[in-house]
Amino acid sequence: MLHNDNKKLEQLFELYSDLMLQHAYYILKDIPTSQDAVSEAFLRVIKIIEKINELDCPKTRKLMVIIVENISKNIYNRRKREALVDFTEIDFENESSLDDFYDIEVKQDMDNILKRLPIDYANILVLTSDGYSTKEIAEILDVNYENARKRLSRAKKSLKKLIEQYESRGRHDEV
Repeated sequence: MLHNDNKKLEQLFELYSDLMLQHAYYILKDIPTSQDAVSEAFLRVIKIIEKINELDCPKTRKLMVIIVENISKNIYNRRKREALVDFTEIDFENESSLDDFYDIEVKQDMDNILKRLPIDYANILVLTSDGYSTKEIAEILDVNYENARKRLSRAKKSLKKLIEQYESRGRHDEV
């Protein structure tokens, strides 16, 4: 890693580590494991550091949150399989990774629609709209390429269906 990349990584850590820890803790309910998730997220960020141009912006904030949420969910699911955690301890309906995504009016409309999507679908659509390729998304989400491609396809179909339902009911009605 170049000196410039090291500096960028340090700045990302200063800007987002606390936020990432909060999101990880929300899922894992355990500080040491949440800290591990944040560390693992930064290891994943190292692989894509050259793609991050602007550090203190909503796009980068979303990226960092999505990465740590995905890692935290993987850790949670692994612990669940090992029977260490009760499933009722977590709420996967956390939509905070979608903050600052659209301007106010569009954001309200999109929030009504995106709330209806599974968080995995919403996250992959956010990453796609932020310009990440399917290959990069697979790496960020730590899934194979085919899984990312299929998830994106399903997310687009679900989104299209929800938009059609939303439009048929009128702009300001809940889906």
